[in-house]
Amino acid sequence: MKKYSSLLIAASVTFALGGCASTTNEPSSQVTSTSLPAAAVQQTVAPDVAPQTSAQKGEITLKQIMSDPQWIGALPESMGWSVNGDKIVFEKEKQNSALKDVYVADLSNPANAVKSPLSDLHKYRFDERVVRDDGVIAYSFEDSVYVQFTNGETVRIARGGNALSTLSFMTDGRLMALSGNKFIAIDLSNGTREELLSWQFSDEPKAIEPPKDYIAEQQQSLVEYIKLQRKNKEDKENAQKALAKANESVAPTPFYFDKSHRLAGISVSPAGKFAVVATTESKPTRDDSDIMPHYIQEDSRIAAKPVRQRVADAESVNHTLWLLNLKTGEKSELKYFNLPGYNDDVLATVKAENAEVKGATYEVNRLPRDITLLQSWYWTKPSIRWHKNGNAVAVMLEAWDNKDRWIATVDLANKTLENQHRLHDDAWVNYRFNAFDWLNDSETLYYQSEHTGYSHLYVQKPGEKPVALTSGRFIVDDLTLSSDDNYIYFKANMEHPGLYEVYRADLSNNTIDTMTDLNGMTDYSLSPDGKNLLLSHSKVNQPQELYVKPVDETTAAKQITQSTSAASTHSLGRYLTSLLLNRRIPMHLFTHAYIFQRITTRQHQIKRLCLTTAQAICKTPTWVGLVILENTCSTVC
Repeated sequence: MKKYSSLLIAASVTFALGGCASTTNEPSSQVTSTSLPAAAVQQTVAPDVAPQTSAQKGEITLKQIMSDPQWIGALPESMGWSVNGDKIVFEKEKQNSALKDVYVADLSNPANAVKSPLSDLHKYRFDERVVRDDGVIAYSFEDSVYVQFTNGETVRIARGGNALSTLSFMTDGRLMALSGNKFIAIDLSNGTREELLSWQFSDEPKAIEPPKDYIAEQQQSLVEYIKLQRKNKEDKENAQKALAKANESVAPTPFYFDKSHRLAGISVSPAGKFAVVATTESKPTRDDSDIMPHYIQEDSRIAAKPVRQRVADAESVNHTLWLLNLKTGEKSELKYFNLPGYNDDVLATVKAENAEVKGATYEVNRLPRDITLLQSWYWTKPSIRWHKNGNAVAVMLEAWDNKDRWIATVDLANKTLENQHRLHDDAWVNYRFNAFDWLNDSETLYYQSEHTGYSHLYVQKPGEKPVALTSGRFIVDDLTLSSDDNYIYFKANMEHPGLYEVYRADLSNNTIDTMTDLNGMTDYSLSPDGKNLLLSHSKVNQPQELYVKPVDETTAAKQITQSTSAASTHSLGRYLTSLLLNRRIPMHLFTHAYIFQRITTRQHQIKRLCLTTAQAICKTPTWVGLVILENTCSTVC
């Protein structure tokens, strides 16, 4: 058996610290130890013992590793809250099936979760959910849209037909929704609907067309019948325009865009006065030759499956941004000229080097770059954010070459973009860590940015400098603004690359509150009333379980699910821990691949002592891995 050297630290609890793997390129690692007081540390060596069978050691076999992971247990997934926020909701996979059941638990008794009947799923699950200032909730589930009033009554307002999506409440209390190529407003007091906006990608129809050539011109001017028909058409069009202007019974005229383009994104002001639209050239994103053979088929033949185009075949894409005035029908293009670096030649250095090799010179190109709405993998709605008052809007844009990302506001009066923040990266701007939005009660932006090299949280009033709420060698992610604007919740790995805890930024004094100390990977969902955190927590040797914690209490998070058996947890823990302790892990791998940590007792004191000792052993201020299992600290340098 391989021998490990450990340090036992007597500090109310005994630790064994060992397995410090070198990050050099030498073929073997050397175990080192720190010089600590004799009363606190003694040197031990794990003795050689006779080999044990896998069953005796509780190890995981290769057959079990390759099998369906259901043997670990039915783990809770997709955690969240019910429509009205009074119940905890999560899913578990059915035994021997890929399907999942939905479980529901009262907040007063969260450990007693019961499976929801299919007939009640619309009470607990939703695709979209929006809340009006007075507490009225609108939400969608499957093919239906529901409204839950403050008296507890729930009414279905749509089922099937043209689907309603992109739900939001307007400043006048009506529910706004996207239906096909239209935005409509629904008065929930009487059910009436009004069309706010529609659009078409075609030539705008005209009552009469100008003559195409000399012959047509003569025909229209000399033949009285033709002249009369053209006059009648023109009079009819003018009469319809006059009626539409004077009488609200007529739906607004559609906005027309280039017929060779398509919609890339659209968002309407909650006040119903403006809309921001992004269009782009309509062209295929793949070719018929973009296929890949698929060998496992029911008929035992090889199938040619259509796939996305190769990256090398991708063509540059540009979005044209428009500001639509829904009251006047005016359509204005929002130019990118105010964005710093919009025409930078970001590859000029590389191109100049390539030209020099060929004995030529390269002239810097100052043509505008192709710019689009940032299309993140981490949200589905377009990168257009209106303030709830309907008077301010921000957009997030990116250069197609992925070197720049901008947050810009729109000057509605002057119909221009105003840059608020630019993120530049010579390599690649991340698709992640780009959350942004407005505070509820003030025209102040909050957003993530990696311009320091780490994802951090900022607030900024347009036209002013951003204020950093977090800073340091860690990343911030998964932002949630409280409804009262007092806090922004987030998760971060402040203490170690592999430890994600939940924190909140207090916007009254720009301080950070620590919400959890579970020592592992922690995700969260804030209850709709902002009073409780639902947590999903896992460790390196423990699959995820759910916890709940009141936000304004100092009590520890309470575990509410137990999905794995003691045997499976023990076997999995031994296996994963052995992987960590028997493999050398280079420093650079910890940029995005992190080790997690487990602490069983006296969490704060033990953790601090382990981290301090690990740094001393590794002889560097930046250690890369720490596993604490059964009161044993094991560090990987």
